[in-house]
Amino acid sequence: MLSWSEKLFLKINSQLGKRVWLDKLMAFVARWLIFILFICIICWGLVALDPDGFKFLVKLIITTLCFAILFSWLTALVVRFHRPMAEMPGIKYLGKPHQTWKTFPSDHTLISFSLALIAIDVGVGWLLGVLFLLVAAWIAFSRVYVGVHYPRDILAGIIYAIIFSSLALWLLENISQPVYDFLSTM
Repeated sequence: MLSWSEKLFLKINSQLGKRVWLDKLMAFVARWLIFILFICIICWGLVALDPDGFKFLVKLIITTLCFAILFSWLTALVVRFHRPMAEMPGIKYLGKPHQTWKTFPSDHTLISFSLALIAIDVGVGWLLGVLFLLVAAWIAFSRVYVGVHYPRDILAGIIYAIIFSSLALWLLENISQPVYDFLSTM
């Protein structure tokens, strides 16, 4: 019996090979758009924020991503899900991930949504904020489209991004900043 996530994955996966241009676009999005999103947010911060605001943005990003990725990997060690290609040998996929043991939650989704949410928290305008969220959603969807994640992995990545970007200020003030202060005295 297939789960909702596996059924949705198979429905999306059945589209591979029908439109070569879309396959190439989604493969590009799945691999590279996360870096473009990061560069856009950093460039926005450099242009729109004063030096202290930019430093704050960078600290929030580092703090959020460090804690979110740490908990993502700890989750993967406890909740052992596998990638679709490991569970369904007959599926189509575009590109092979670096590893196949960790799929839940999706780190690309977690990172892209965390970046967008932190930019929104720091004060990017609503139009750019919506654009960043749409780009993050496109990245997330592309990971399913190219065959490396189930929708459940994407959903978990979004939830982790919301949790850790919401905790970012508290984590920065209570954990990361004391570490930064300690390291600056060395």
